[in-house]
Amino acid sequence: MERTKAQNPYRVGEVCLLIAKDNPDLRGKGGNWGIVNHVGEFSCTVTMWDGEYTVGLQHLKSYNYLPAECQQMQVICDRLARIYSDLLEETVNPLFSCPLEP
Repeated sequence: MERTKAQNPYRVGEVCLLIAKDNPDLRGKGGNWGIVNHVGEFSCTVTMWDGEYTVGLQHLKSYNYLPAECQQMQVICDRLARIYSDLLEETVNPLFSCPLEP
């Protein structure tokens, strides 16, 4: 039997929930949100407030936001990244790790 490839369902700019499961690179990131900035065949690169992560499709779940909502989240992500890059105190860092409710 021949298998048909399932296409990657995500799109650039989409806001997704990260599901850490057994991925050690996502330790402490499960339940957080990120924005897809690259779509590969079996993975996506997701931008978060503290950097970029390439994750398998099984580690993502879309929030199904409208395009305007995705743009608003991109603005928030950019602002958080700028704040983070200004070398926050260690006591402030955990505040940015809080999950976004779906």
